Amino acid sequence: MEPGVYAYFVEAEQHTPDSIRLCLGQLELDSVWLRIHPLQLPARSLLMLELFDLESGGPLDVPRLGQLLSAEGRRAFLAAVDPTDRGAAFEAFRDGAELLAFSGEWDSYHSEEHGEGREGFARMVLALSELDWGELVAAAARAPRFLDEADDHTEVFIRGRLVGIPEGMPRQAALFGLHYGDADDDADETDEGDETDEAAAAEDDTGADDAGADEAEDDAGADDAGADEAEDGDEEEPDGEGQMMLMLLDPELSRFLWEEAPAAQVSAFLQALEPVRGAVLGPLAHALPDVIHMVQAQLPDRPLGRSPLRELLVYEVLSMATGVGYLAGDAVEYYDRLFFPLINLIDGPIVDALRASLEEIRDMGLLQAMVEVLPYSAPEGELLESFGDEELTPLASWAEEDDVYEGALFLLDDVRLRRQMERFDVQRLTERVQQFRQAWADLLPPGNQWHAGEADSDQADLERFGRRVRELRQLLALAEVNRLQPAVLFYD
Repeated sequence: MEPGVYAYFVEAEQHTPDSIRLCLGQLELDSVWLRIHPLQLPARSLLMLELFDLESGGPLDVPRLGQLLSAEGRRAFLAAVDPTDRGAAFEAFRDGAELLAFSGEWDSYHSEEHGEGREGFARMVLALSELDWGELVAAAARAPRFLDEADDHTEVFIRGRLVGIPEGMPRQAALFGLHYGDADDDADETDEGDETDEAAAAEDDTGADDAGADEAEDDAGADDAGADEAEDGDEEEPDGEGQMMLMLLDPELSRFLWEEAPAAQVSAFLQALEPVRGAVLGPLAHALPDVIHMVQAQLPDRPLGRSPLRELLVYEVLSMATGVGYLAGDAVEYYDRLFFPLINLIDGPIVDALRASLEEIRDMGLLQAMVEVLPYSAPEGELLESFGDEELTPLASWAEEDDVYEGALFLLDDVRLRRQMERFDVQRLTERVQQFRQAWADLLPPGNQWHAGEADSDQADLERFGRRVRELRQLLALAEVNRLQPAVLFYD
């Protein structure tokens, strides 16, 4: 028997995966990685529910879950085996009440009715559950382990909402938390297990290491986010000091909060965000108290969409509050002038293009020089060069006046981006990076080679790029599975 089992069990005749999800939905769980999968014993069919902390991977004992799973005459059990197999834990629930709970080493179990030690414990389990303890733990231990990578039974609870996880996606909390800051923050990021050569950038998203340490979070009292207003009535391209992030919004929840939910319900929803507003709203977190105040000023039983309140900021905060997936915020300059151009590089000769540009790229890093010298495809829209104007549309079209939109949040049509990411070959880019580096070195005068510090900086840039590629692929997969809406937020 393999140790390390920790799971809830219910009768397959009494529950379905959906009924278990309904029970979990009553608990407002957050950052929970879970699996619901069938478990066949010699004479019984069970459903096995495993709950893990999203960040640490540690097993979770959720208060009230046993009572909820066993309500209305049903039965539920929590079973665990100490990793050293020196003891166990068992809780039995029936009809919404706990019948018995034991946790300890084998020699600490004593019962006048069932006996002592491991044998007495097993008799107790059989009496309460009609389950053979040895068969239960052996079958549970044989079940495939998907703690660090999702299988087709894996889901995540984020702020009380259930999110489907694409099969093969690694468990990583960073994808579900909003991180933003300066572009230089990545210089201090480290990935446990990252390779130290360019091949680190070539790792695929499936089974890869976590996408990097959390980036520094800006002060919650930051200035108002927003794309700059155009001087001539057009949307102006964000300047080099601006920041941007990609995220996934829930369009159905946004529509419900604006068009159907009464203002009192929306107010309660927003107030529940107060303890985590920085992680949910990021650069807009400072606006939450004002938004709550504006919502509370409306008739409590009327939806906001049918009230006199037509504040874009309220609509943006509500939409941001539905976010469940994020690509780390970074400088517009980084994403628009480096990251996406690298993804869209066009194959072609390197040496001739380099020879004509040596002086221009003399002080550039390796990746920046590649984008400067080599051709790449870009729609060159007004907001971003990397996306066409038809791909980035205002979150709230009703807030446009005279072709001017002062909002910070834009919806992203990701059809072309998905095709790009499907075609993009990280290994091929890594090869071109090495070819470019060698060609550049060969063209430099003797004694004018790179210093070690420059090589280290180039390597850090490659690893940063590799992390972002993995994160973006995972984000797009998450959007597809859950029918979420990609969006871009611009902020200072």
